[in-house]
Amino acid sequence: MKRILGFAMLVVLVGVPLYLAFQEAAPAGTTLGLWAISAVSLVMVTVLWGVSEALSSPGSSWSLSTALSEENVVKDKDGNPLRDASTAAPLVQTASSSSRTIAFIGSLVIAIVFLGVGYYIVYGLFTGAAIKNQISEIWPYFVAGGTLFAPYAVNQLKELVKP
Repeated sequence: MKRILGFAMLVVLVGVPLYLAFQEAAPAGTTLGLWAISAVSLVMVTVLWGVSEALSSPGSSWSLSTALSEENVVKDKDGNPLRDASTAAPLVQTASSSSRTIAFIGSLVIAIVFLGVGYYIVYGLFTGAAIKNQISEIWPYFVAGGTLFAPYAVNQLKELVKP
């Protein structure tokens, strides 16, 4: 499966700029802009693939479910923390965190928007498009995307004021 995905990425990253390079109606700089975007995409995909392989290796203890959960101290019915009999350390239980999950999804959405804006800017630099006026219209998307982190921020503030 990884070989098929790798081949598909190679076809898209190399084939599309090559196809457009031989089109006679392409504006000046279009081909160079597409090659630049393809190079950035190739580097990004390679880095993400390397990080994915490192995190999913047999010796790695990292998991997404653990990263999206938080540790809570187990308490008795009176509110006192329960302690481990052998170490006297408080017992800790891992629970899923909806605020972290929302923040994770929000970060993916914002990363995709930033990537799209970055591609547009790189493409515009090579084709000579007027970018300045159009970029100012994108800010509402970034502000709206920032609200996806509100539950996580409120949860962290709640932990600060907790007795």
